[in-house]
Amino acid sequence: MSTTSLLVISDLHLADSRNVLEGFQLQQQAAFEGLLRAALPGGSLGIPSPPMLIVNGDCFDFLAVPPYPADGFTTPLLGLEKLAKIAATHESFFKTLRAFLDQGGRVTFLIGNHDIELCFAEVRAEITRLIDPTHTRDALLHFCLDQAYQPLPDVYIEHGNQYDFWNATSQLWDQYGKTLTPQPERIELPLGTQYMHRAALPISLRYPYFDHFDPPLGITRQIALLSVLDPTLVIETARGVVSMMSNAYRALQGLAPGEERIPTRLFTEATGDFTAFQQNMLSRVPTCPEMEERLYSPDELLQKQTSMLSAFFALSIALGQPLESALSAIFEPYSETGDEDTTSGMCRILSKHAEIRIALAGHTHVQYCAYSGTHGQLYLNTATWIQRMVPPVPAQLTPEVVAWLAQPDLAQVPLTNKTGFVFAWIKAQNGQPSTGRLCAWQGGNAGTYRML
Repeated sequence: MSTTSLLVISDLHLADSRNVLEGFQLQQQAAFEGLLRAALPGGSLGIPSPPMLIVNGDCFDFLAVPPYPADGFTTPLLGLEKLAKIAATHESFFKTLRAFLDQGGRVTFLIGNHDIELCFAEVRAEITRLIDPTHTRDALLHFCLDQAYQPLPDVYIEHGNQYDFWNATSQLWDQYGKTLTPQPERIELPLGTQYMHRAALPISLRYPYFDHFDPPLGITRQIALLSVLDPTLVIETARGVVSMMSNAYRALQGLAPGEERIPTRLFTEATGDFTAFQQNMLSRVPTCPEMEERLYSPDELLQKQTSMLSAFFALSIALGQPLESALSAIFEPYSETGDEDTTSGMCRILSKHAEIRIALAGHTHVQYCAYSGTHGQLYLNTATWIQRMVPPVPAQLTPEVVAWLAQPDLAQVPLTNKTGFVFAWIKAQNGQPSTGRLCAWQGGNAGTYRML
């Protein structure tokens, strides 16, 4: 009886290595080489025939690579310009995929919100050339242009950004998730990408740990921390945020002269600006059934708002205290995970489709494995391969850690390392239901795997 094997990874975030936005370093490349070598016949995974590697979105981080379009749109020409910079940095990555195909492996790419440029035929053609310059392996290399991919009848895979308001796109797929056109001329970037380019980029460059904390630091705590560490950056970001709004709105309009250096006042005003920005963005989204499904129910929304207000008032008080007390309140253990929208969306898919046994997503950078639906179905999230670290709890806020928070260096991190090279391993035998589990690769190109 033949066995089909699938390896699913996501969120590699290959960029151009010009700044801290690069997500795929030498450690990730070594793990990638080791995993693909082990997956081939004779390798340590013990797979009898070459498997399919599925890269479930955000493989290439076009969002992180300049130039950053001011009009909020991307084009094939812009995509090719960015891809050339990625390729110049990551020749080994494409070479590794080429060797995998040479030995019978198959590769499928799905689109994520960071590599939305895969929707352009020109970009796909160039990636194909980089992996397979002689075009002798074309049959083994595939791009899924739909929102979701079903490599097996009971396995459902999508990146997961369509359930996240800020990172969903309305121009690629119809209400059924089918591609609208295989060759668009330009695509409007998701709101989250536009926000990054037009407002939040200086934060990611100056304080990159915001993008690497696991669990993530919510926006309210981020504003609080920056109000203490870098008031000038808060002011700059607030102005960038309100510039995206459709109505006239002045940033930090409640601040009196000199109050921008008072953390509590700056935090209060900046939080109000960001709330107004969120409401403005929501009001501009056309009402449609698929969007309504992605939004919270009234009870869920009330619960989230109550939680946010509670955190807001607690932080407002704490920011009026000495630095040590303020930081302790900001890093008090919290329950935010950043994956609620994607998890809810994927679980709704399972509840509606009893024939799907396993659903997989990425996007959230949060590892997840749970049974869902009414039929004992399995939802897996393969997290990310980028550097991850655990935020400090109050007891860990030593002078060294506080100094690092103010002047971070990702090469020397005084926090617990949580980086993992997670993959989902799906197996199916003819006529039998598919089985799946999360695993992690460890030990580089000569390493091994462990089940999670």
